[in-house]
Amino acid sequence: RVLLWASFAVCMGVGAVGVLVAGFTVDQSAVGWQHRLLAVAALNLAANYCLWFSFFPPAFYRRWIARDAAAEVA
Repeated sequence: RVLLWASFAVCMGVGAVGVLVAGFTVDQSAVGWQHRLLAVAALNLAANYCLWFSFFPPAFYRRWIARDAAAEVA
């Protein structure tokens, strides 16, 4: 779960910096602004999934983690 928290923090940080850089470098009427905003939205979506999985992991994710932990022990 710590890796999920770290992934969440990285996605949010890169997204915030992306919005800042896009705001300074691209004219808001340009198509480039929309592409950068779409990239930031994708980062925010990934961050939300990381946060969701860290608090409410679905069954397939718990099985995957348990399988990896069992493989390390063996």
